[in-house]
Amino acid sequence: ALVYVGLFICFYLYIEFVPSVLDYYVCRPDTSYIDFYYSNILSDLFKAERVVIGAVLLGLYFVTANAGVSAAIVSVFLFVLTHASFIKYEARRELLRLADLKLSEMAGMAANYIRFQADGFFFLLVGVLLVGTVLFSLVEWANRRFVPVKKPEGRKKWAFLAVRILTVPVLIAGCSIYLDGVYAEQNSVEKINHVNLTKTDANRYVLYRFLKNDEYTDINVEHVEDSYAFFLEQEPARVINQATYPNVIVVMNESWWDTDNVSSDLVSFSEDPMGPFKGLSDRCSIGYLTTNVYGGGTISPEAEFLTGLNTKYYVSSAGIYVQTDFKKIPSLADYFHAMDYDTTFIHPYYGGAYKRERVYEQYGFDHVLFDESMEYRDIYSKYISDDSLADQIIAEYEKRGDVRKFIWAISMANHKRIMDYSQEEVKDYPYPISVETEAALSAEDQTDLVNYVNGIYYASLAYEKLVDYFSKVDEPVIVVMFGDHIPNYSAETIKALGLDMNDNSTEMLKKLYSVPVACYSNCMDEYPVFQGENISYLSEMLFEKAGLPDSNMTRILRVQRDAFRTNSRDMMTDGNGERFVECNEDQIRLIRHLKAVEYDILFSEQPCLDLWAPVFEDDN
Repeated sequence: ALVYVGLFICFYLYIEFVPSVLDYYVCRPDTSYIDFYYSNILSDLFKAERVVIGAVLLGLYFVTANAGVSAAIVSVFLFVLTHASFIKYEARRELLRLADLKLSEMAGMAANYIRFQADGFFFLLVGVLLVGTVLFSLVEWANRRFVPVKKPEGRKKWAFLAVRILTVPVLIAGCSIYLDGVYAEQNSVEKINHVNLTKTDANRYVLYRFLKNDEYTDINVEHVEDSYAFFLEQEPARVINQATYPNVIVVMNESWWDTDNVSSDLVSFSEDPMGPFKGLSDRCSIGYLTTNVYGGGTISPEAEFLTGLNTKYYVSSAGIYVQTDFKKIPSLADYFHAMDYDTTFIHPYYGGAYKRERVYEQYGFDHVLFDESMEYRDIYSKYISDDSLADQIIAEYEKRGDVRKFIWAISMANHKRIMDYSQEEVKDYPYPISVETEAALSAEDQTDLVNYVNGIYYASLAYEKLVDYFSKVDEPVIVVMFGDHIPNYSAETIKALGLDMNDNSTEMLKKLYSVPVACYSNCMDEYPVFQGENISYLSEMLFEKAGLPDSNMTRILRVQRDAFRTNSRDMMTDGNGERFVECNEDQIRLIRHLKAVEYDILFSEQPCLDLWAPVFEDDN
């Protein structure tokens, strides 16, 4: 009786306190753990985590017949998960998701981040998990030492074995049914109220966030035709037929971020890194867009531009790319193929990263170039430079002849230098801009800051090079470049730059989630004006001003843009750019239809694959 009472007490204490300890490790609040525990004790999501941990403990106990071993397995897993989530949150402002494990290079990047800081949070996490494991082990030892066990024989043996085997699937099934209910309830609440997750919520509930995936949704796609009609009936197609359509060249530049957002006297530059960008203001339309990701997750804005889908509505920034790894998704490649364009994709890195070889095969680009296929391969610090990428774009434009061209490129030069590459990092790189800091940054953080700032400068120069070249061509052309996210600065560097991840003000969010954008054209009568629109809107904004025909997707995007200038994970503004935190009924209705359309595109067996088909005069 004492053994079973001991097991019950250990079990209760473990599932009661461990979930909040995991959260406390990631959140790192100023309050004590006891205050943190009591302020969150009634959370439904903690209850869900308790159920999951309890079910796993019981399941392992039935399999191993050893409470200590079961607790050790669970404790090791929870420690690894929590520390990995903390690392990802510190770098990306997003906890680790199960979907992330499907992207193999994510593990490689995480391995370069693994470091442990021996502080109170670390000792609390390790201590609680270790004490829990030891207590379970002591009870198990007492059980084996003092309680005589008579092993069942004959039919009883097989009956006992059957109970042990069947208990595990029963626990899994029960836990899954319970989680379905919790996730559906959470999604329903989030959908009805549609209050944006605040920064204090985004780094909460380690186990809940890890297990949640895009299939846990109460979106009704049964009547998805009504959702398509909701958008298309509001926005008639712009029917344009003209003899000549422009060549379209778009570059998404890695970690291209406006250094004017620095709000500190602790950091100064010998030269304005955004100088070349600002110098183009009389030749280009320059402004900013809003990204859904922070410090990484290039695949999110990449997919948003190509597909028009808003990755805000997926639990992970990697979610949309996991889908495009094995499924044909309607994209700009379809649009330009229907317009008889030659399509080219260029990325100066390995094709295996984020499985882009397979992804772009699904998209159907005519030509796909990775680093080994490039003629220009000069190195900036560690990766192929933006200047070489600009030269490659020009070369591809020239070699394709008189056909109309869509060239889409993603740079690599200013990526954090943690990715493996065939080139060694250049020692003592001759950076043109020096960075003076009065903050106490580590040597690594200082060199990263210098590298990022100069990478931003070189990106602007590369775009200037493209503008200079294409301003001399006779064919109509549009040349666009935009950034994907803020550089992956360390927490100490962010503080030195005068930025604050805990500041939820509109001004601070714009600094953290805005990326520069520039548009040059020798054929546009009027340029688009960029004032913080979602990256997913960019193609529609370009087509409207360039005289390119509509598609069903651009019509859907235009309805969204009229309602929400910004609709990102961290901020929403209306069509006039005014920020709000809760949607009215009309906005809720639009979001319901939008989520139904997006889920149909990604998860339906037969989605509407002609969404990007251009609409001509003789079309209905």
